[in-house]
Amino acid sequence: IHDHRTSLHLVRIAVHTHWQGRGIAKQLMGAIITHAQQIGVLRVTLNTQEHNHVAQQLYQQFGFVITGDRYDIYAMPAPPH
Repeated sequence: IHDHRTSLHLVRIAVHTHWQGRGIAKQLMGAIITHAQQIGVLRVTLNTQEHNHVAQQLYQQFGFVITGDRYDIYAMPAPPH
């Protein structure tokens, strides 16, 4: 949650392969969006891989739209010992 509690960025959502296809991800997304609305969040963002069409379909069911924005991922190396 950032921007003075008006935006929420969903970093990761995952369901173990054994449990996929049972509506768990849909329930998780519904709970996340409901919680965001309850605390006054105005905007929810997320990202996924271009080839992850299953995730994209899930997100679109909740009204998310593909923006085409791309973000580089950076990692900070561990400090030397």
